[in-house]
Amino acid sequence: MLENGYNIVVGNNERFVGNGHCSEIVQDDAGQDWIFYHGVDVNQPKGRVLLLDQIKWDEEGWPYVEGGTPSLTAPAPEFK
Repeated sequence: MLENGYNIVVGNNERFVGNGHCSEIVQDDAGQDWIFYHGVDVNQPKGRVLLLDQIKWDEEGWPYVEGGTPSLTAPAPEFK
């Protein structure tokens, strides 16, 4: 990050744009990490919506979201 200035964790897709402003990364009861962030729903573009995706970590310890864009469908976190 210090060398290139930034890494994109969650980009745009056909449904959500302007993604970012991560609020928190939390771990569920199964040990999976999840990221909360905001995005704009192109179907209802007035304001931003709260999004949730599973976050994973590469070999060097950098975060990423599978596919690089917000999930349109995904399994839910596991909380008791």
